[in-house]
Amino acid sequence: MFRKYLTLIAVIALFNCSCQSNSNKSEDFRFIGWTPETDENSNISELLEIENSKLNSVDGEYLALGYSDSSFWVKITLSDIYLGEKNVNLAFNNPMLNDVLIFDNLGNLIVSTGRIHVNSEDYSSFFNTVLLPFNKDLTYYAKIKSFGNVNIPLEVVKYNEFYISINERNLFFGIYFGIVFAMFFYNSFLYFSTKDYIYGLY
Repeated sequence: MFRKYLTLIAVIALFNCSCQSNSNKSEDFRFIGWTPETDENSNISELLEIENSKLNSVDGEYLALGYSDSSFWVKITLSDIYLGEKNVNLAFNNPMLNDVLIFDNLGNLIVSTGRIHVNSEDYSSFFNTVLLPFNKDLTYYAKIKSFGNVNIPLEVVKYNEFYISINERNLFFGIYFGIVFAMFFYNSFLYFSTKDYIYGLY
């Protein structure tokens, strides 16, 4: 009975986190397109000259480019609701992204994030989350290099919502590892008290 309650709590916490993080996600931004880095677009100034029609189109909100050691350029535009907004974050929710460079519509580098740019003093850098400047324009470019599979789950979040989502993650992981430890000690107790090897396997 105890196991059922713990499992139910974990499922409810996971469902709650996923529902809130995915609400209105499709209305927040749109992928304009992507292209692999080549000699013709090795820097941002060359990329700015490429028309949208020459970029690879994206269907959906999740960009999966397969296994590659190459860098990719991604062009995105935010929803009009973020025009003139402060404290807007772009979150690249993939910890395996090595290097993510974010540029504005004029080609100015805004920020660098990714595993090679983790800053111990900036909590958001562990989650590949960057704070955008005051939004006078809604179009941004990202140069992304990953370790292995290039999967780019992008999310736009407000500053306060980001820290709420971090707390939700911490709550979920706390519940999850609490269940794991509880089951470990429970089965250890049963193993030593009954000497039944089945509980040792658990």
